[in-house]
Amino acid sequence: MNVTVTYTTQIKAALELASETVEVAEGTSALDLLRQLADKHGETIATLVFTSAGDLLPSMLLCVGDEQLTSPAEYSMQDGDTLTLLSAISGG
Repeated sequence: MNVTVTYTTQIKAALELASETVEVAEGTSALDLLRQLADKHGETIATLVFTSAGDLLPSMLLCVGDEQLTSPAEYSMQDGDTLTLLSAISGG
């Protein structure tokens, strides 16, 4: 099945990519999809999404459609879903 991943802010700039369509197996969680993307894109995305221990950074927000995912490990991606990665931006 195919899902679209939309990148914003630092991730979009680092990958030089606004979005991509990714093929995933049925039952793939949103967190598994992020790990698949980290394998595909390497350190470019891994350091912006995961801690050194491999956990999702607390500053990462994941949305499917208009809904924020509170438990990415428990959300099973569906064919046609759009997963948006939002990294918090701070500054003064």
